Amino acid sequence: VLRGYASVLLPINPGRHTKSVKTYRPVSGNALQQFISWLTATHPEYHDTKITARGEGRALTRVVGESNLTLKINLVTTRKDFQSFGYTSK
Repeated sequence: VLRGYASVLLPINPGRHTKSVKTYRPVSGNALQQFISWLTATHPEYHDTKITARGEGRALTRVVGESNLTLKINLVTTRKDFQSFGYTSK
């Protein structure tokens, strides 16, 4: 069951990281659509899920905040060719 969308930038440094993320979901455009959505127990969804990571077009959709997530990420990176992509690691 889809509860909301979010995006987070992953760190490039290896180790354990904790990130807080706010989730959101789109809402219907008018009261009739909201009533039908409630009646059928279906919520609007994005057809292109990449819209959460891009900026364009996101400001035109109505959203409501859903919840806060805490992500705990254990990241392992290989240092091969890091500099060729413009990154430096400490």
